Amino acid sequence: MKKKLVLFLLIGFSLQLSAQDSLRVWSWEEALSAPRDSVFRLDASKQKWEELPAELFEFTKLQYLDLSRNKLTVVPLEFGQLKDLETLDMSRNKLATFPTGLCQMTGLRKLILSRNLMTTIPPCIGYFQELKYLDLWDNPIVGLPEELSKLTALKTVDLRGILFNKAFQDKWRAKMPGVKWYFDGPCACLD
Repeated sequence: MKKKLVLFLLIGFSLQLSAQDSLRVWSWEEALSAPRDSVFRLDASKQKWEELPAELFEFTKLQYLDLSRNKLTVVPLEFGQLKDLETLDMSRNKLATFPTGLCQMTGLRKLILSRNLMTTIPPCIGYFQELKYLDLWDNPIVGLPEELSKLTALKTVDLRGILFNKAFQDKWRAKMPGVKWYFDGPCACLD
């Protein structure tokens, strides 16, 4: 009986440590010295990266990745290798175009691309069938692709800081009534 109790306690303790490991957010410096398959959450913000280091793609078990406040202008197609990624924050970079490499990441649930320089969102956004939260705040976006309306899991879209007229806002609210849309007040601009 004592052996079973000890075994049960060891298994419970091991599961608790495993759960804690999956919740830990590693800094970039810490992650570089850790086994790659043990890093599930990574904070690589404020690294001043102009391009992503090749080592990043070795962390194939990532579920959460913060790349905010860097100087990224492009994202390589290899980014799509991070298939387990559920949350991605690439806010406050210098992305002029939507990173199409992301379109391979169909399991994304939360995508934050605020405060970049993107003017368009590609039709491949329709691949994000698990996406619940999309933040495009303060990008000079001129419109949205119709494929966005295919995202049935979507709950929140933040488009504040972008000038859209009332007709545009009303169209998207009507098209996706289950989505909480965040717009600034409508402008008196044309379509």
